[in-house]
Amino acid sequence: MVYNLHKKEAIPKDIPKEMEKKIKEFSKNRNKKEFVKKSFDYLNKKYKIDRVRFVTKLPDINKKDVKYLWNAKGFIYCISMNYLLRIMLVKSKFFKDSDIQLKLSNTWHLVPHQYLRIKISKKEYITVDPWAFQLGIKYGDFAHDFHAGKVFPKKN
Repeated sequence: MVYNLHKKEAIPKDIPKEMEKKIKEFSKNRNKKEFVKKSFDYLNKKYKIDRVRFVTKLPDINKKDVKYLWNAKGFIYCISMNYLLRIMLVKSKFFKDSDIQLKLSNTWHLVPHQYLRIKISKKEYITVDPWAFQLGIKYGDFAHDFHAGKVFPKKN
């Protein structure tokens, strides 16, 4: 069974304490846009993209346990990173889950990929693709077709 890229997983009632701390930290004296950016940046520092692990960690693609995902080291999939970001946004109380849309694209015309579109205000949305950021896709953009970043990200 492969993860359903169209399905929004439920926002869990309970989340890891460290995640709660980050949400509180990023919520202080910030607005919606700043909260999104801080959370996006944090997830990009916490997790690393690795094309080899993209294949070798395939059994993890169906992991939905927020504690498991939050405590993962190194690589997680785009759907997992987006799920963690959605949880942070909703738990911040700046956003409702209905403000966040799951969007799909294909990278290199072959690989299904998920990114998010977030409603900031009645007329303003931002597109974010935290997973592809380390591949060179800028904040506010998303990976699609051959606009999918570097094949191998820089090592930190």
